[in-house]
Amino acid sequence: PKIQEELEKAGADANFIANIKNQTPSARAALAASMAGQPSVPPEEFQEFQNIRNELDPDRKIQMVDAFATKFPSSSVLTYVYFLAQGAALQKGDVQSVVDYGEKALKLKPDNLNALMLMADILPQPQAMRNAIDPDKQLDQAEADARKAIDLINAQQKQPQETDEAFQARKANYLETMHSSLGLIHFQRAMMSLAGVDKAELAKAEEQYSQAVTVSKEPDAQDFFRLGEVYSHENKIPEAIDAFTQCSKLSQTIPNLKALADQKTQELKAKQ
Repeated sequence: PKIQEELEKAGADANFIANIKNQTPSARAALAASMAGQPSVPPEEFQEFQNIRNELDPDRKIQMVDAFATKFPSSSVLTYVYFLAQGAALQKGDVQSVVDYGEKALKLKPDNLNALMLMADILPQPQAMRNAIDPDKQLDQAEADARKAIDLINAQQKQPQETDEAFQARKANYLETMHSSLGLIHFQRAMMSLAGVDKAELAKAEEQYSQAVTVSKEPDAQDFFRLGEVYSHENKIPEAIDAFTQCSKLSQTIPNLKALADQKTQELKAKQ
């Protein structure tokens, strides 16, 4: 479908959720928040968990995760270990493994927020939809994961040593990701309709992307690009031009995305 081609041209590749990678400070805070309230972990398990988290090579990390699961099949942190495997698979661009490890993580702990967010974000992506056996069912699952994640995000408490500012920024970052996921879910549904573009789904996509670009102080350029696509299909030309312009401003370090946003802007201006 055309929407998949456009998103891939726009840079919607397997690195779209870099903030989830366990090397970043925000992701470490996310992992700590998810693990809050868990029973104490035996020293040997905890050390191996730390070793996995600190491993930088994605192939080696996945090997360590599989070894941990074999050695400690009843570990209370196994769900979080599987999330680390999701991140490693994402680094490799192995979408199916991201999903497989996510399913394992959520089977052990359905409210594992990190795994939920990554599943909600990966399932509607073009790379995951391309080989979906049942696209509608996959989008339904992604939506359920995203909405459950939003409920968990809104119920989160500040972590010890976390400032109010850092806490609010972390929550805003999570919400941005989930509203973006919901935007793509509705956008995909709109474009999949056999009766032509589904205007009701487009309106829902617009609502979600609008929330995604406003909830955080650091909006994502791809969200503005996708919002521009939505506006274009709704024939809201001035709004689309503004969205693509914002995308271009925010994508200075993503040349292919900036170039495509600029191209879209010029095409739309020519129609005015």
